[in-house]
This record gives sequence, structure tokens and C-alpha cells, in this order.
Amino acid sequence: SWPDKSGNSNHATKSGGPTVQTDMQNGNSVLRFNGNNQFYSFPVLSDIRTVFWALRAESDNKGFVLAATNNLHFMKTVNTASTTPFFASGAHSGVKNGDLYLNGTGITGTTTAMNNSLANFSLLSLKTTANVNASRFSRYHTNRYHGATSWKGDLGELIIFNSALSDTEIATIE
Repeated sequence: SWPDKSGNSNHATKSGGPTVQTDMQNGNSVLRFNGNNQFYSFPVLSDIRTVFWALRAESDNKGFVLAATNNLHFMKTVNTASTTPFFASGAHSGVKNGDLYLNGTGITGTTTAMNNSLANFSLLSLKTTANVNASRFSRYHTNRYHGATSWKGDLGELIIFNSALSDTEIATIE
């Protein structure tokens, strides 16, 4: 398992065998996902407002930055030609209308191709405009799309807040 450091017991459990790679990013360990039906799941968080990811993607990554078994809030297209993080007509408005930043630069999550931008370890942050839900990293719904939408790359950190942090707070964490 991946222990929740917040003290709220939202521990994550791995499925499909993502592996720990040591001494990878600035001497720190990362989780490596091979794109083959691997994910981490945690209790449903129903009031997500600010999220930070330290991650890297392979050029053929099709995985989700967050997902849930009970909704499509972080939905992305499963079209192999699309590498945008969110699907314009599928994701929750609180996600797609939120403030999304890649390495401190504002981007549009429904139109910006991500895999090339994430070829090197990067910081992705999102402040949503409403409470949204998630219960896993890497892969969408348990039965739908199976491994076709699993992350292919590395995850070094995932931080989820249930409050909309200020721009100053976001910059400090980044």
C-alpha cells in the first residue's frame, strides 16, 4: 500500500504491479507504471479542490491523472490520438474549467497535448472550480476500457487537497 501522510487514512492500494524505482528523480523513488492495467486506488474523495502531481509520461501514455469508479469527473478521451488530460465533453466542468498548470505555466486541459510536455519529470497542478471526486490514479473504471487507459510513465508525488488553495499557496507547494 501507499500510506496517506495526511492522517486521514486514505491509504492507496496498488493493483497490477506498478513498481518502485529507486534513486530516479533528484535521488527520490518513483512509482513506475507500464501502461498495462496498473493503478493505485484509494477511498473515494468527494471534495477534491486542488491537486498536485509530480510525474513523467511515455509518448504513448493513455492513462488518467485521476479517475473514479463512480463518475467521470476526470474523464479523458480514450482515442489513441489524443493526449489531452481531460475530455472537453466528458470531464466535470469543475475540472475542465479549473486552473491547470504545467511547471508553473497555465495550460488548457482539454486541448493541450500532454505526453510530449511530460517527457521529462514535470509538475502538474489543478485548482478545480467545484468539488470533484476521484478514487484512483492511472486507470479509469474497473471494467470499462480495462488497461487501455492505464498510465505509462512515472509518478513521484500525488497531493490532493479538499480546499481551493490560493495562488500563493499553490506557488509555494510547486
